[in-house]
Amino acid sequence: GTRRKGLTQKTKVDRDLFSSFDASSPPLNTSGLGMTQIYPPATINFPTAESPTMLTEFAGRRVSSYCTAQEYRMRSFYRMLSRRPGIKVEPYDEVLHAVEIGSDKDVFVFPYGVVVMWGMESAEDDDEILEALKPFERSPLVEPEYDGFEFIPGDINRMTKDVVSLVCDMRKSPSLVDGSGIPADEERQDEILERLAISHAFAQSVRLTCFEDSVQKTIAATRHLPEEMARNGGMISKSRSDISKFMGRLITDRHNVFLYADVLDTPEFFWENERFEFAYRVAERYLELRQRAEALNRRVEVV
Repeated sequence: GTRRKGLTQKTKVDRDLFSSFDASSPPLNTSGLGMTQIYPPATINFPTAESPTMLTEFAGRRVSSYCTAQEYRMRSFYRMLSRRPGIKVEPYDEVLHAVEIGSDKDVFVFPYGVVVMWGMESAEDDDEILEALKPFERSPLVEPEYDGFEFIPGDINRMTKDVVSLVCDMRKSPSLVDGSGIPADEERQDEILERLAISHAFAQSVRLTCFEDSVQKTIAATRHLPEEMARNGGMISKSRSDISKFMGRLITDRHNVFLYADVLDTPEFFWENERFEFAYRVAERYLELRQRAEALNRRVEVV
């Protein structure tokens, strides 16, 4: 996906969505995120690059995923949103979905510090939401990690060249939209669930990128130590304090990877929404989540 560097954090937050936060509540306990791996049946055939599955007459719309912190204060977040007029907020297991009534711009907030936004018009819209989320961050990152894609309607879920096709996208079914331009409830709900299914993969990917970056920085910062010890007979030029800091970074990286390992498991959401698991698997495969997670675990074990 496209990555934004040097994200600008705006001070202007005048949107109805996610303003006037109260961050005084204790954080949501996220210790119960343990999940069981569920693999797709062997009979699933993923679309090939030649499959005519995307409806190219529709312009792509933005979908953005950000990792901004180790965790969000979900209870406080939910309580505030539920009091705001014109905002519909729903929990899906550990994930919160928020949308302005009459809008199809969906926002999914994950407890492990990730937010996925569908249909925002610009990066400036993203920045306003990120700024408003700041009071709810626990252990915020120095710089948010970002991944950006586009989505369009399609006849089957498929992902190629950072564009994902949605079967339940209402743009391809105008007959299901009422006179106000808002999709009928049942069809709109399917659209939300399909977006949520794919959001799980996007959220896992951007969280995994944070792990990868952190481990890579630690390896780069400590790579010279074994060489220096071998060259100088076990002696190194760093002070005891510097060595302690390096050891602390190594321990922190290993701790974080193992602590949040269940974040990369198949989400519990699919236990009750199995028909949307194919959409998740398409994105998971495109983003190479399993291969990247296995490579990260190997690197952490070596470190």
